[in-house]
Amino acid sequence: MSCGKFVFVSIFVFACSANTVPTKQDQTELNGLIKKELGDGASQSMNNLKSFVLATRPLPNQKTKFAIIRIKDQKIVERGNVFSGYIKWIGDLEVEYYSTPGMVRKNENPADYKKNINLSKYTQDLQP
Repeated sequence: MSCGKFVFVSIFVFACSANTVPTKQDQTELNGLIKKELGDGASQSMNNLKSFVLATRPLPNQKTKFAIIRIKDQKIVERGNVFSGYIKWIGDLEVEYYSTPGMVRKNENPADYKKNINLSKYTQDLQP
């Protein structure tokens, strides 16, 4: 197979397997789901594959409520709270969050409070 054909086939396979941007109706439903789960004032951030959205809403006392939603079926796959920290995309199917506990224990360091959520487990049931 020539290099040009390989590149074309690779692009074609990737394009066919990638998710698409939600339609206006899907986006309206997604916004409703986020509002129901997190309340008014939530922000949204999609992964590069456009397959999941990370929705966050800051709350009083340095708390952030979050939900990760699989776009294809508008299912909340992860939810939680982050205290005095952050949550962000670090890969196409991986989110990192840092949450500080109320009481820091002896011999702990900031890395002990950093966690990753791997979303690949939520893509298995969507494979043809």
